[in-house]
Amino acid sequence: MIAKKNSKSERGQSLIEILIGLVIGVVIIGAVASLLVISLRSDSDTKSTQTAASLAQDTINKIKSVSESDWNKIYNLLKGSTSTYYIFYNASSSAFDILSGYETSTFEGKIFRRYFYVEDVNRGQCGVGSISTSSITPSCAVGQSWSPPVSRIDLDPSTQKITVVVKWDNDKRDVKISQYITRAQNQ
Repeated sequence: MIAKKNSKSERGQSLIEILIGLVIGVVIIGAVASLLVISLRSDSDTKSTQTAASLAQDTINKIKSVSESDWNKIYNLLKGSTSTYYIFYNASSSAFDILSGYETSTFEGKIFRRYFYVEDVNRGQCGVGSISTSSITPSCAVGQSWSPPVSRIDLDPSTQKITVVVKWDNDKRDVKISQYITRAQNQ
C-alpha cells in the first residue's frame, strides 16, 4: 500500500511540474518574440536613418555643385532656419535650381521630407580668423596700418553654413547634416 501512495503523489507532482514547465516555456517564448519584434523594428529604423542620411548627403553634393557654378545662387538666399529650400534639376537648362520649400520622396513605403537652409558665417580677426558664433560687428577699417584686435568678429562673405534636414515618420524623426561651403572659383 505504501507503494501505491507514492505512485499517486508522483502523478500529482508530475502534473504540477508539467504546469510549471508550460508557464516557463510560455514566458521564454514571449520574451523571444518580444526580442524579435524589437530587432525587426530596430532594423527598420536603421534603414530609415541610413536612407535619410543618404538623402541629406545627396543634397549637400548638389548644393556644392550649385555654389561652384554660381556662388550668388547660394549667397543671395534668405538666411536662417525659417527660410527653407530644396534643389530641383531643371532639364531645360541642364542645371540645378533652388526652390523655396521642401521636397518629398518615398522609399520603402515611408515619406521623407528634405530641405536645407543657409546661415551666414562670422569669423574672428575681422572676418579672416576662425569661425565664430558671435554676432557681427562693424567692418574693420581698410588700408589702415594698425592691426585690429584679435577678438573682432565680422561676416565672411566667402563662407556659408548649409544645414540639410531630412524628416520622416510624420516629422517625428529627422537627420540634420551641417557643412560649410566656400566660394573658391568665382567672384
